[in-house]
Amino acid sequence: MNTILYMEIPGLPAYVKLSENAHAIPLRGDMLRIESEELPCPYSRKMLETIPASRCFVRNEETEKTSMAEFLKKCELTVYQREWHFENGRPACTLSVEVEW
Repeated sequence: MNTILYMEIPGLPAYVKLSENAHAIPLRGDMLRIESEELPCPYSRKMLETIPASRCFVRNEETEKTSMAEFLKKCELTVYQREWHFENGRPACTLSVEVEW
């Protein structure tokens, strides 16, 4: 059964929906790259494109003028936790990630 896949980044108002039908779920320690324009959820895309990176990361000149979408393109995200649940009878997984930039 295909899994709904989310990602949690502290500071964002909601989880980022990575996939509506994930066939493989990243393991702890796996590295991710996020391209917001490829996300299936319009809300997640808009959230990343409109929120400044300074909301989630140390405030400096770069994070003040860069959207989360652009900032995450430069970052490596490492999965450190997976939380499983069901959503409307379907399996769902929320990945907690550490961001290195």
